[in-house]
Amino acid sequence: MDAVSDFRWKYRLIIVFSQGSDTLAIEILLAREKELIVERDILWFVVTRNSVSSNYSECVNETLASSMRDQFQSEQSTDIDVVLVGKDGKIKHRANSLDTIDLYFRIDQMPMRQSELKSKG
Repeated sequence: MDAVSDFRWKYRLIIVFSQGSDTLAIEILLAREKELIVERDILWFVVTRNSVSSNYSECVNETLASSMRDQFQSEQSTDIDVVLVGKDGKIKHRANSLDTIDLYFRIDQMPMRQSELKSKG
């Protein structure tokens, strides 16, 4: 996949733009919450200046990383910029810290997620 739009209607995205040294801690936190993430159809990406890590099963190429930076990275310089993107490809929330519980709550309130929960019974 070369563009963020390739994920539309399949996945919700949590994109963390990290400038600081806490990148590894962010990756560990997201990896530990695998069950909650999979349940909500989330792909996460931790994007730094030089690398991208993710739970996406395929290799993340520079074209996709560049697409994320262009579409979602804030102009403001902060250590962390967290962006929640809905399945429709639109930004649903932006924060300067990673609070996964808040993100899951926001996702669970989305109409599409409510519909998914009802269909699962």
